[in-house]
Amino acid sequence: MKKRADLHVHTTASNGKIRPEKAVKIAEQEGVAAIAIVDHDTTTGIEPAISATEYHDVEVIPGVEISYEKEDKEAHIMGYFIDKENSSLKHRLTEFQQARRERMMEILEKLEDEGIDVPPQKVFHETGEADVVGRSHIARVMKKMDYVETIDEAFDKYLGYGKPAYTRKFQLELGEIMKLIKDADGVPALAHPKFSNAEDLLPLLIRQGLKAIETSHPTYDEEDVKHFEEIADKYHLIKVGGTDAHGTKPGIGEVTVPYKIVNKLKARR
Repeated sequence: MKKRADLHVHTTASNGKIRPEKAVKIAEQEGVAAIAIVDHDTTTGIEPAISATEYHDVEVIPGVEISYEKEDKEAHIMGYFIDKENSSLKHRLTEFQQARRERMMEILEKLEDEGIDVPPQKVFHETGEADVVGRSHIARVMKKMDYVETIDEAFDKYLGYGKPAYTRKFQLELGEIMKLIKDADGVPALAHPKFSNAEDLLPLLIRQGLKAIETSHPTYDEEDVKHFEEIADKYHLIKVGGTDAHGTKPGIGEVTVPYKIVNKLKARR
């Protein structure tokens, strides 16, 4: 059997539902040789995952995912093989985490104006051991409190761009994000450009040193895969991919790329 890699995994360190150690165990059970831990705005899930490799034959790639928003477009930049101890990276991630907490309070105030009373303590309880609080945590609480029937409904009606409770989060400019990742010895990759409507930002990202693009993702159909593979070929980008696993479907290992992609990423550091 050819070795496979799932290069897009989130854990309880951010908005995932699977602990880092459990993610490694699941990867081994699914026959996945390597996973990239790319939590949003935090790297604290990396060390527990690496420690778990003592008991499971899985390679853990240290990573992070940092997002940028401009109107209705988002660029989610994953950094592979980062140095999680890089001082600039650690400083910025701490800033992001504090800003996320402040944004949460703004969102809850806007929801209250819409007649939706979500206590902050319920959201913090939902985050569990996570370093970051995000809109998905708020959406989960809204669902549990029966304000919405689904997570998607929470975003479509209240939390998404242009909706009543939407609040833009603190962010760096794209060039700063790219520099932050590269200065931490990471390889920058654009995550799910279809899902985040980021394709228009590609020329700028490539000029700023983008090295890879996600050509395999659960939200893609065959035409999407073909389209983004053509873009990767055109701009000489590494074709990465993964499940974008958060603890629900799809699960770790359902969307993978050949392990040789890991070697290509290592070579571009």
